[in-house]
Amino acid sequence: GRSSTDRQFMFINGRPVDLPKLSRIVNDVYRSFCSFREYPVFAVSFEMDTAMYDVNVTPNKRTVFIKEVLKLQALTKAYFTKIFEPS
Repeated sequence: GRSSTDRQFMFINGRPVDLPKLSRIVNDVYRSFCSFREYPVFAVSFEMDTAMYDVNVTPNKRTVFIKEVLKLQALTKAYFTKIFEPS
């Protein structure tokens, strides 16, 4: 782990994006399994139909609007919980 979130990257269809709520979910799941106050290093790449998100929210196109964001948040939490839980 690291002391900051500077090594956390998310992509949608290869485009770098800022998804703070999803990053927070990953961080919270990680911390629920680790006793130290560090942040995980990760790169997450989502592949989705272009009709499911809009990149035209900010000029740099890093902020995106995802139509089914609650579903994506639930799937992300379930996925990372499975990864971090002891086997």
